[in-house]
Amino acid sequence: MIQKDYYRLAELEAKFGVSQSDIQYLIEQGALVLATFLPSQRCVFGDWREGKFVGLGIGQYRGIVRLSFADSLSAFSNKSVQVKSFEVPNSGGIFNWSGAYPFSVATPNEIIHKWIAADDISRIYWSFITAMLLPTENDSPWWSAANAFAKLDGLSDAVVEKNAVESRFDQFLQKQPKRILNRHNLEFELKDACVLYEDLKSAGLVATTQETPATQQLDKVSAQFRDDFDELLARILQANKTIKAKGLLRILAEEARMEEDSRKFDIRNILLDEVEGKIVWLDHSAARKEKAYGPKTISNRLTEVRKAIS
Repeated sequence: MIQKDYYRLAELEAKFGVSQSDIQYLIEQGALVLATFLPSQRCVFGDWREGKFVGLGIGQYRGIVRLSFADSLSAFSNKSVQVKSFEVPNSGGIFNWSGAYPFSVATPNEIIHKWIAADDISRIYWSFITAMLLPTENDSPWWSAANAFAKLDGLSDAVVEKNAVESRFDQFLQKQPKRILNRHNLEFELKDACVLYEDLKSAGLVATTQETPATQQLDKVSAQFRDDFDELLARILQANKTIKAKGLLRILAEEARMEEDSRKFDIRNILLDEVEGKIVWLDHSAARKEKAYGPKTISNRLTEVRKAIS
């Protein structure tokens, strides 16, 4: 049997000896999430920030998507769930990307709180990008109803908007947007559920080949690192000796967003954030503690560290 990027629930017991009850337990413990295959769809890509969705761009995607813990739990409880947003692997499968805001409805609105245009998807270094199905833009039902009643009274749309408002309904109407966005949820059924192979490995359900842990002592490295950032790059290189600069940026950005006690490589917790494609980190040895490295600087540092530990 071939090794796949993802496996359906029905395959797991025969392939790995993992039952659906095992999967459900791991989801309840926060150690695993479900996934599903998404046919080609237009999506909005972005990120949840303080419970509000911030859009970065739109594009076409076809492939596997990962659900949240909450939606994964709900799927087991109810056999299906309406998925508001999901995670898409940032591995080159997103096409026809555009950073332009595609709607006339201003932000913030009920679906998209803010829009930060990412003109080039290659500047997004996260391993997974949050996405939702592309909303549709329609006339507000309040204004549609008001205009319909106005026409019955022989008034034009222009008169409805221009005339002074006196009734409570008219005062309410003037506060409503004329155009709105309608959300389209992904309809997920448990029978279509998959689990990513990488998630199976992370949960300890798949035996992996013997390899040097990234968090072990760097006893094979004779180089004297100039700072903690070089040491961090060396740890990542020990786990993936052929990693390129773009892949490295994705790992750094992802770890910067993680809780400090959950980080795999950044054991000194020097990573602070990823801002506009730059990695912000804390240099304890410098007078100016906070530094920001862009792709070019990180690529150069990667080359130097690779030479030092080879």
